[in-house]
Amino acid sequence: MLKKEESSVNIFQKFLGLAHSNVEVYLKNGRIIHGVIIDFCLEFHQGQPYVTTWHLVDENEKMTLGVNIVGQLCGEFVKTKDIIKIKFLQDQSFINLSK
Repeated sequence: MLKKEESSVNIFQKFLGLAHSNVEVYLKNGRIIHGVIIDFCLEFHQGQPYVTTWHLVDENEKMTLGVNIVGQLCGEFVKTKDIIKIKFLQDQSFINLSK
């Protein structure tokens, strides 16, 4: 598996293990996204799953399943390849994807 693919699995496992999925996502372009992970897109590499894209929404939108009252998608989709690191606010841990 490639490094980013391995890291996406680590993020996924951490996401499943926490009661609260509030995160700070640090992007290559310098942006920091504060939000809640509500969904993800999986692909397979050599038979192993990895997450290519994460769906984050604001804390106030976490119960919407990513769709607002008029049926439009809300939140932001972030590609794993664009992430430098992710901080899990529940336990203040980081997963680095930069190398």
